[in-house]
Amino acid sequence: MAWQDSRFTDGAVDSVAMAASDDAGRIWSAPVKVNRTPTGVPLPNQQAFTVALAVGDDGTVAVSHGARLHVLTGATALSIVATAHS
Repeated sequence: MAWQDSRFTDGAVDSVAMAASDDAGRIWSAPVKVNRTPTGVPLPNQQAFTVALAVGDDGTVAVSHGARLHVLTGATALSIVATAHS
């Protein structure tokens, strides 16, 4: 499961959090931050949002999200994808 969450910045901006369960959802891992937005820019430009997940046949999990990276790219939002496999 993945969602927007501001716990990693003490409520300043949203990041993307992800947790996993290997027992049909009875117990979940601690949330981890999965977006890698730059930390050397002002907090408002570190936002990550609009989270989506996809799972491949081999168990690979892809997390897609938007990010406010206007300062770095001139674009107001980009689609960012991270993958993991366990």
